Amino acid sequence: MAGGNVSKQPFAAKPASLARVRDQITVASRLVVGPLVGFSVPDYMSPSAGPEAAGLYRGYLAWERRCGLVK
Repeated sequence: MAGGNVSKQPFAAKPASLARVRDQITVASRLVVGPLVGFSVPDYMSPSAGPEAAGLYRGYLAWERRCGLVK
């Protein structure tokens, strides 16, 4: 991680790994009841946001299908 007080590297926002997104969903699902909501999808998980974001998007959709969340 870079930026702020964490390191001397400049801040660089980039997509998280699919594993991290799944972990965050697992933690959040313990605290709320209701549908799954994705934030910052256009910025970090959209094919138009660059190759890393496109890869995360494809992985996320495949994970949703395996979980039965989408058909």
